[in-house]
Amino acid sequence: MQKMIITLTLAAVIALTLVFTGCGTTINTSQQQAGIWVNGSGEIQVEPDIFNLSLGIVAQDDRLTTAQDMAARVMDKVLEAIK
Repeated sequence: MQKMIITLTLAAVIALTLVFTGCGTTINTSQQQAGIWVNGSGEIQVEPDIFNLSLGIVAQDDRLTTAQDMAARVMDKVLEAIK
C-alpha cells in the first residue's frame, strides 16, 4: 500500500512538473515580433499663464468676533499688497 502511494505521488509530481515547465509548448517567435513599434520623447517650453496661490491667516483672541476682525484686516492688507 505504501509503495502504491509513493508511486502515485511520484507520478503526480512528474505530471505537474511537465505541466508547469511547458512541456510540448511551442512558441512562434516570428508572430510575437509582428506589428509596429514606436518609441519617442518630446519637450515643450511655454510662458506660464496660470498662477495658483493659497494663503491663510491665523488670528487668536478670547472673543471670536475680535479674532475674525483681526484676520479680515490682515487679509485685506495682503490682498491690497498683491494687487
